[in-house]
Amino acid sequence: MARFMGVAGAGVTTMAAPIHRRWRDQAGSLLQRVSAGTEVLLDVEVALAGPSPTPVRAPLRQAMVQRTFETWTHADDIRAATDRSRAAPRPEHVRMIAEFGLALLPRAMKGPRRDVSATVVLTGPGGGTWTVPLSPASDHVGVLVSADAVDFCRLLANRWLPDCFPYAAEGDPGLARDLIRAAATLGCD
Repeated sequence: MARFMGVAGAGVTTMAAPIHRRWRDQAGSLLQRVSAGTEVLLDVEVALAGPSPTPVRAPLRQAMVQRTFETWTHADDIRAATDRSRAAPRPEHVRMIAEFGLALLPRAMKGPRRDVSATVVLTGPGGGTWTVPLSPASDHVGVLVSADAVDFCRLLANRWLPDCFPYAAEGDPGLARDLIRAAATLGCD
């Protein structure tokens, strides 16, 4: 539904575009600007979307991955709401989404910092192996967590309840649970 809004100083009332139109226009503008720009543009720091009082800042390329992540997640939500099968993103997108979330994971960990790293092995298309330092002084790997790559991306989007998420862990089981819980706080709402 469109809403009416006044244009300051113009004395004219105009109809605002519906939200889906504004979203599509913004997405088109972003794509046009990035595709016409240079690699330098993708390295410009921007605030990532999120409710944090002090937004996480990252290069524009990461914001674009975040946008891809949100678009896929909400498209999956629409599929579920209309009784259609969920769809996985392309493997290269799965990998980018996983890397995006894993880079944010240390900040999402609650409680005291642990001087360890975590190795995360994601299987299936787009998967891989990452070692995530949980503090600057991490001196050894405290846990190895493995899971399906697409399921992990859905966990990042908070589309899996942490207590129901299927994963395997070797090492510190408490740290594994903390990682899974923290991962579920990173995504779309």
